[in-house]
Amino acid sequence: MRGTARHDLLLENVRVPAAGATRLEGSAPMRDPKATNVVRWFLALVSGVYVGVAEEARAEALRALGKGRNSAHRDGALTDVLIGEMEAAFLTATAVRDSVVACLADP
Repeated sequence: MRGTARHDLLLENVRVPAAGATRLEGSAPMRDPKATNVVRWFLALVSGVYVGVAEEARAEALRALGKGRNSAHRDGALTDVLIGEMEAAFLTATAVRDSVVACLADP
């Protein structure tokens, strides 16, 4: 679905057996402490996966630069700017992830 940029999923005529359905008490599901805690940790874990993917992409980009691929067509100053932007975005992502996890660990 990501490759086609379609982010909606429509299910029609789907039946869920009573045993498979759950109901959280209260009018808003996020008011249930159990659900809130699961969602908070889930979001932290998912962001960890994306930061891990970014870390590997960053490492691969730096390896490719170190091997001099396309070095004849590369502008050194522009490359430095792009590396700086990449590092800033990566450090921001890891700092936010670590901060959120620290807040979750110390309620």
